[in-house]
Amino acid sequence: MTELKCAVIVAAYNEEKNIAICLDNLLGQTYSNLEIWVVDDGSTDKTVDIIETYAKSHNNIHYIVQENKGAAKAREIGILHCGTEFVTFLDADDLFSQDAISLAMAEFDKDIDIVLYNLAISQNEQNSDFKVLEYFTTDREFTGLSAFQNCLSEWKVHGLGIFRKKVFFDSYALYKEYNKDGNNYINNDEVITRFNFLNARNIRVCDGIYHYNFNVNSTTKKANPNFYKIIKNTNIILTVCREKDIKVNESSILVSDVRLVEGKLKKWKSELPNASDWKKSLRPEIKKIVLSKNNDFTLKLRFKYLRKLLKTYF
Repeated sequence: MTELKCAVIVAAYNEEKNIAICLDNLLGQTYSNLEIWVVDDGSTDKTVDIIETYAKSHNNIHYIVQENKGAAKAREIGILHCGTEFVTFLDADDLFSQDAISLAMAEFDKDIDIVLYNLAISQNEQNSDFKVLEYFTTDREFTGLSAFQNCLSEWKVHGLGIFRKKVFFDSYALYKEYNKDGNNYINNDEVITRFNFLNARNIRVCDGIYHYNFNVNSTTKKANPNFYKIIKNTNIILTVCREKDIKVNESSILVSDVRLVEGKLKKWKSELPNASDWKKSLRPEIKKIVLSKNNDFTLKLRFKYLRKLLKTYF
């Protein structure tokens, strides 16, 4: 039986220490019908030189160089350029188990739109100890809607796997419809992942492993003046849920992001030139939570945590 072609998209920014290891990992996969796209996001080191060397030796490796626009945009560019029905992603500092793609592709049938890997998350800087993420269910197959509902206030299912490319196109269209101003709100890729679940019919989990490595230089660990704008995306998701009559705990979702933004504000306050903008963005969200009539919202959290927020931001 002929293997269906799958594209692997690698977003890379200043990954001269990791990109060769990443590409060797992909070239060593047991699944042979791969189209590899590396999107360099404006690297200033030797990343592009290394990619060019590999591309000259392997006709299934392609690369695109763009100015720095972030990993989410790099992945989107890769999706638009690849010519396959199926697509997966690998960060330049992460690795697949050797059989990950083979095991995932074997799970597709006409009603399956996404096959997820097992996610092994590094617990230390040496990447010597990994913990496998537990899903919200022990079932190996579940609906896209159930996955969507279980990744809003916290990630009880991750978004690392192989996707039918059509699911991404549907998700980009949905996000564009509700993101009226077209701004980049930092965590657009997380919103697209959630919309992928919403647009998928059914999802399976395979035995292939995605090794998520600890990166001490990750941009997510550095102060980002625009991080508070993730709340804009949260409100886009909640608007979609209301209009599509999807039952979710809005208060819980808002509290999760308010806590995240507030935590980053405390951590980065001395480095932020716009701390007042952060506080201004938090006020209406706190007000929504206070006025919420959601009975699932615990009294303990409602009074102890919100009383502290009200004192701080009003």
